Amino acid sequence: MMCNRKFLVFIILFSLVFFRWVEGAMPNEYYGGVFYGLGMKQGENGNWDKAAGYFRKAVDSDPGLQKAYFQLGAANLKIQDFSAAVSALLQAIAIDPYDYKAYNLLGLAYREMGELVEASASFDRAIWWPHPPGVEEYVFNSGATRVMLGNMEGAEVRLQHLIDLKEDKLARQLKELIDGQARQ
Repeated sequence: MMCNRKFLVFIILFSLVFFRWVEGAMPNEYYGGVFYGLGMKQGENGNWDKAAGYFRKAVDSDPGLQKAYFQLGAANLKIQDFSAAVSALLQAIAIDPYDYKAYNLLGLAYREMGELVEASASFDRAIWWPHPPGVEEYVFNSGATRVMLGNMEGAEVRLQHLIDLKEDKLARQLKELIDGQARQ
């Protein structure tokens, strides 16, 4: 009986020491991935504040986790913290300069902040790649921002791009923006 008790105490102490060692031995990248997954789950449920918190923990744990910076920017955009969105998206782009989706979200954040020149440049970078998925939305955003800047010639170029892509609905919407600006 005494032998079983000593063995049980040994197992418990060994387990505590072992798991403390394992916890300390886990790389930060592991925790970054865990926090990223928790953030994605919160985002799926529409809890953008909580999602942003988890994505922040993910990038703090693993500063090279580009997708966490992207999602942090998207979550900050949802909660209308535009300067935080810009900061996170710039970091995502610094890690992966070919992320056209990050350029589009960056353009949206800049546009919400009233930084139209930066928004236009970001949208242009999003459509610079040869026809990424969703390019129609990026072309529309670029054209609409050019209308806001008063650059009708640039907006007409984007309108023609939408017509070439056979995106009639977005082309009509952009045409209405251009015509509305011309009437003013």
